[in-house]
Amino acid sequence: MFKMSKVKLLKAFGFGVSACALIFATPSFASSEDCSTKWNLERPDNERCNNLIILSPGNDTRINLVLLLGDLHASEIPPPIQLKLPGEPGAAPFEWYSYTYIPTPKTENGEDDAHESVSIFGYGDGSRCVSSDQGQADFELALIANKSIPDEERETLKKYRAQLNPTCDETSKIFPSLNDLPLQIKSKSGQEFSYYLLSAAAFYDGNFDFAQSGFSTLLKSKDKWLAEASLYMQSRVALNRAQINAFDDWGNLEKEKLDTASLDTTEKYLNQYISTYPNGQYVSSARGLLRRVYWLKGNREKLLAAYTWQIRNAKPNERNLNDLDLATEIDSKILRDTDGVKVTDPIILATIDLYRMRNANDKNNTNLISIKELESQRDIYNKDKDLFDFLLANHAYYVQNNPALVTKLIPDETNVKNFNSLTFSRQILRGQALEKLNDVNARGFWISMFKPANAPAQRDELEIALALHDENHNNIDKIFASDSLIKDTYIRETLLTNIADAKLLRQVTNNQSLKKHERDVALFTLLYKDLTTGKYSDFLDDYKIVPQDAKVAEASYWYLGDEVSLGVFNWKGVDAEYSCPSLNIIATNLNKNPNSTRYNICLGEFLRINGFDDYGSYGAEKGEIGGSPSQFKGKPFSRLEAYKTTIADPKADVNDKAYSLYRAINCYAPTGSNTCGGIEVPKSQRKAWFNILKTQYKNTPWAKDLRYYW
Repeated sequence: MFKMSKVKLLKAFGFGVSACALIFATPSFASSEDCSTKWNLERPDNERCNNLIILSPGNDTRINLVLLLGDLHASEIPPPIQLKLPGEPGAAPFEWYSYTYIPTPKTENGEDDAHESVSIFGYGDGSRCVSSDQGQADFELALIANKSIPDEERETLKKYRAQLNPTCDETSKIFPSLNDLPLQIKSKSGQEFSYYLLSAAAFYDGNFDFAQSGFSTLLKSKDKWLAEASLYMQSRVALNRAQINAFDDWGNLEKEKLDTASLDTTEKYLNQYISTYPNGQYVSSARGLLRRVYWLKGNREKLLAAYTWQIRNAKPNERNLNDLDLATEIDSKILRDTDGVKVTDPIILATIDLYRMRNANDKNNTNLISIKELESQRDIYNKDKDLFDFLLANHAYYVQNNPALVTKLIPDETNVKNFNSLTFSRQILRGQALEKLNDVNARGFWISMFKPANAPAQRDELEIALALHDENHNNIDKIFASDSLIKDTYIRETLLTNIADAKLLRQVTNNQSLKKHERDVALFTLLYKDLTTGKYSDFLDDYKIVPQDAKVAEASYWYLGDEVSLGVFNWKGVDAEYSCPSLNIIATNLNKNPNSTRYNICLGEFLRINGFDDYGSYGAEKGEIGGSPSQFKGKPFSRLEAYKTTIADPKADVNDKAYSLYRAINCYAPTGSNTCGGIEVPKSQRKAWFNILKTQYKNTPWAKDLRYYW
């Protein structure tokens, strides 16, 4: 549905590149691949599209990291971006890509409906060329700052720098285009800048020997930028040399192909740069490159220490990574492999601990953390008691199945002004425990959480919680009251289509203060269920408010559009081998005689032709929004059962019986699965019907048309 444009780097550091551009991530530790959205708060296991803005074992580990980092760094967590078709669920639950992609009107190639990445984690190493644009800006600023370069030479150097346009692949040949540059530059400072350009061109072309030699000659330049940038670039040259052919076409590291001597050289240069220029222009990038060196070397102790420094000590400009990027880097480079390494940072450890509470019901889960092991970590969390108590409470809830213990570990904290992520997650877990305990105060507790839930997407989770409570207590009418706190369109319309009784559907239909789409959904559901539960008189009354020019969508797609397809109930009938009158005439006759074989078949034709065979509820499971039994009274209509009745009726019209045989068999076409509802029939019965149709009704068009039974 969406086309991806080239990945863009958030921020380049001179000729350097941020760590996020340099680290390849395939976050299998974070999430699984396939899932269906679950509209509840229970997260005992992980599924790709079921993250919530709460710390939870089943969350993508990157989300848990982002939430914890957001609290520590006092950074606002961005709300999930809705990448969806009309009618699909809103912001909660969500996938990780809802954080990492933003919609843009055009790709770099001018294509529409693209999504740029705001973080290039997970998509590759990032070419050494990603720094070219920022490098040009830095180069020009340095030229301006150096007053010893004549204006004419300065313009020449700027022109040559602007013409680099490196590609950083086998076809990159920018170095030869600079061969005549030194001949045009006479000043000593200008010649140094020209030599820097030659070294940079060699670097982009992959001529690392010349680049290394060239940058080394500029380390003692009197121009401060040239000296600093050259030392920094030496480390980049060494790092790129170390990685030649070390990654396969899929971005997988082949460690045996690494040049370990060049990695050692890289580490030496980076440490020299950080020591010489602790506040340097490229120091944050240098730290990112140093983390990459640790990762390539497999030095997990140093890598973990570097991440701990990033989390606890680095200021935003020193990290030069937003929390999304930092979380992704940590997730992909250390969380999956901490065996033998002592994790001492509470944020990283808490993320691991939550992950190890997944799949508690799996008896073969050898990774499940025990309460004894969790308790042994108490000293690490000595300054984060709320976080540790929250971990204990999660263990009580998901592993020990002890909701009463949760309420002891987590008191009511709804009197705060604003929830941060941890406090909000603690209170959500307390509310879940109250629900498990059938506490009479559970609903009031959820309501008390709305006022301080001011961070992005927190209200979404609360609306799920409150809606589930009211649904489970058969009080969904409260959700549609004028003072309802539940505003989410998906929640409200799912409850209307799946759960609501006729009384509530009519109330919503006639409530002009509600949104038109919601009223139309209620009316559509009411009319459909009137028809399919035998309430034909009600249908004829409810149908009166359907406009004659109401929209008719393509069959089976009425629920995906922004405008509900009420016009489908203005169906004019069909004039084919088996003809039927308009829907209102069908309903009128069924109201007089509900057992009419002809009009029951015609009701089936309306449903079949208009794509209702697959329509009903949204398929929610028990424990999810819309997963409770419908409160709309009446036995659902089944085309298959209508056909069976006609087939078994000795007084039925010949055409009615032949058509019913034809359609009953076709209920199983083409896969052998019934699409018409009702009680299943074995293949032997379908074969018998086929033989009856082919022999007793062989002259009918349906006998001639049918070639198989399924």
